[in-house]
This record gives sequence, structure tokens and C-alpha cells, in this order.
Amino acid sequence: MSLKTESSPEEEFGFEGPEKNLQVIFNNKIYYDTGTLRSITQERYQEMLNYAKCKILTTTQNDKMTAFILSESSLFVYDDRIILKTCGTTPLLNALDDIILIGKELNLKPAAVFYWRKNFSNPHLQVPIHQSFENEANFLDEHLGGDSRKAILGPLEKDHFYLYYCELLPKNEFNPVFNTFEIKMHEIHPETAKTFFWETGARKERPEALNDIYEKLPEYKIDEFFFEPCGYSMNGIKEQNYETIHVTPESSCSYLSFETNDSKFINSNDKESAIIGRFKPFNCITIEIRNNGELPKLKESFNGDYSLASTDFVALGNIQIEFHSYETNEMHPMVIAAKRRQQKIAMMKDVKSLKVS
Repeated sequence: MSLKTESSPEEEFGFEGPEKNLQVIFNNKIYYDTGTLRSITQERYQEMLNYAKCKILTTTQNDKMTAFILSESSLFVYDDRIILKTCGTTPLLNALDDIILIGKELNLKPAAVFYWRKNFSNPHLQVPIHQSFENEANFLDEHLGGDSRKAILGPLEKDHFYLYYCELLPKNEFNPVFNTFEIKMHEIHPETAKTFFWETGARKERPEALNDIYEKLPEYKIDEFFFEPCGYSMNGIKEQNYETIHVTPESSCSYLSFETNDSKFINSNDKESAIIGRFKPFNCITIEIRNNGELPKLKESFNGDYSLASTDFVALGNIQIEFHSYETNEMHPMVIAAKRRQQKIAMMKDVKSLKVS
């Protein structure tokens, strides 16, 4: 999905698709006498993104938010918060201090920070700060100094998630973390993956595999980017809601992620099927984040082809997070690649002893 260079080590090991996610929430001032985060110029946000080693490619906005497609994933800016997603080997957390500085320029105080990510296939290629969750959590604690909570969801020998949440102000002084749904797929079916390769200079058309997803985005303002020679990114916005898709189609590291804070989509009964049915990965994981209300009823299987492999749950303060992992029941052309990747994960040594705190 990313813009690669010939010298990139990812050429040998495959592009690291899973994103690092950071949501920084500022205090909810009644009157923004110095402007809001949306009043900051694109040039200033690019300065911030330079710390994370990524570039703004395209921009779309409405009266609630501004969305940027980046060379490595997406940036969403609201009046009171910044949501930054970066993939590959980008040093996302290096941008944290400048995000807080942007708020300070507007007399805004950081109120809460939420960081989460899936495990990496090749953590040794990351910059030191991102080579383990322990490093990331220590960095965040040192820079924030607030009341932090940390957790791991999912089996450490397979795909899993790391989560960090820190509150810096009383809860009545800021709006909560968005309810969010994410689905991440590895080893997508080769017949679908090949539709995300493009001829250089040729007119790009949206792959048919995305149709079922886009049918669920009525009235969304869509911004999309076709990477050459392959890969795809999309940001869709509607009022305060966003939906974003990122696709890395190479067979050595095929990956797709979908994320949204749209409650209508989150609460739908067939949200997984709309994506899984088209891309037919070997396995997929979902994570759902709720700051209030009940989590939806767990699905034991869907599409008739996928069954629940593992599930996990944690509460970080008022935030509830549920993790599900599904695997196909049928023979799959990417089974060898999938087993090889899972073997690598099982052999890795990360924060095996970390417990919820």
C-alpha cells in the first residue's frame, strides 16, 4: 500500500501492513477563542507528519472533520481530536510531542491518549521505539505521565492486539474515545489481490471486490488513492463519521484493513460478511472499541466459511474492547503463507508477561 523505495528492507521481508493507531483527545472547550484543531493549516500538519515519516497525498473535508490520505495510511482531524494511523515501519509515536504542541498553540490541553496496534510480522524492521509494546508503553508513560492502562488481547502465539490508554484530565473535561470497529485480514485470496495491481499510467478503476463495502457507505464523501504499481487507500466521511480502507496486495504480505466509527455500520449484523465474502482471506481479526453501551452478540461463524478461532475482552477504564479471530474452514490457496507467518509470530519474543494494569 505504501510508496516504497528500492533500498527499503521491506522489499525483502514484505510490507508491514498493520497500522499503528493513535487517538489524541484535547479538552472540550466551550468556546474555541483561538480556533480548533481544524483551523490548523495543512502545511502545519505536514510538519507534524514529518516526524512519522509520511506525506499527505490527498485531502477531503466537511463541516465536522478533515481527512487526509497519507503515503502510509490516514489522518483524521476533528475540532477536539487527532486520529493518526500509519503503517509500514513509520515511527508514529515520534509525532506525539508535535501533536500535543499543535494543541498547545491553540491553548488546548491533552486530555486522553489511546494507542493500539496489531502485532507485527517483522518487528525487528521497526525503529527501536516500535520493536516491542514494552518500548512503546514506556515511551508513552514517560511523555504523558498520566493514569495509564495497558493490555494485550488475543493469543500471543497468533495474531493479537496491544492497547494503551491514558487519561490526563477529569472525564467531564473531554469527549470520550470514539466507538470504533476494525477488521484486519492477512493472506487475502490471490484472485482478489490481483485486482489491486495497476498498469503504470493507466486509468485506475475501483476493484469490484470493494462494491459490497461501498454499498454500505450511502452519502459518504469518498476520497481514494491508487498506488503504483499496486495498493489502494480510501477515506470516506459523512458528518462526524469516517470509514477507511487500506489494501496491500502482494502475495508475500497481502493485507487489508477496514476501520469505522459509524455506529450504524458497527451495530449492523452483517458487517463482517460484507468484507470477508469478497476478499476471502485465510484468516481475519476484528476489534471493537466501545466507550459505553453493550457490545454486540458474538458471532461464532459467518458466511459458512469462517469459524471463531479465539476471542478476548478487556475494559480499560470506561472503554470496553473485544477481540475476535476467525479462520477459514475450507482449503485456501494462501495456507502455506499463512502458516509460515503464524510460525514466525509464535517464535517471537515480545512482552509475554504484560498483564492488564
